[in-house]
Amino acid sequence: MGFLWSLLEKDSLLLLEEPELSLHAGIVEKLAPLIYRMQRKNKRQILLSTHSHELLSDRGIDGREVLLLIPGNEGTQVGVSSNFPDIKALLVNGELSVGDVVIPRTAPENCEQLDMFS
Repeated sequence: MGFLWSLLEKDSLLLLEEPELSLHAGIVEKLAPLIYRMQRKNKRQILLSTHSHELLSDRGIDGREVLLLIPGNEGTQVGVSSNFPDIKALLVNGELSVGDVVIPRTAPENCEQLDMFS
């Protein structure tokens, strides 16, 4: 409810951190269009962080709207996802969503090593 209430406010920047937490995947898939409609109606800028494939699976999300945070030895770099040639090539024909292309790229290096703990 707090999430929906905050979308109704006007004239201010809204920062949302992982709004999909504790929500069913079916609801999460509806968040992007809802946020878009509310953003256009209230003319406000909305920034959100997510690791959710469901949230980024909406075909209306353009690769130019998604920023990737890339950790490195010298700090974190930020890049527009569609500026990466491999991501741009996969998004160009519209068959894949941003979630299909970006989420696999964000997986931590060597995360498969967690399988050794079973």
